[in-house]
Amino acid sequence: MTSPLLDVRALSVEFQTTEGPLRVLRDVSFDVAPGETFGLAGESGSGKTTLGYTILQALAPAARITCGAILFEGRGSLARERR
Repeated sequence: MTSPLLDVRALSVEFQTTEGPLRVLRDVSFDVAPGETFGLAGESGSGKTTLGYTILQALAPAARITCGAILFEGRGSLARERR
């Protein structure tokens, strides 16, 4: 069995707002195997774009990863401990 190409583990992201932190992703986990096609569907505002930006390390300055890990080809690109 091959290792996942992309492995997202218990990822949570929040945005700092004037009213306090707003959690937009909560414990998202999935993996994508080499050669596998992966689709992501959800309602408007469900966090699909934020997830993509997080994986690409292109989050807005007001956003932060509060916990979880993202591994690409088995190497950690982002990781945070649960707070």
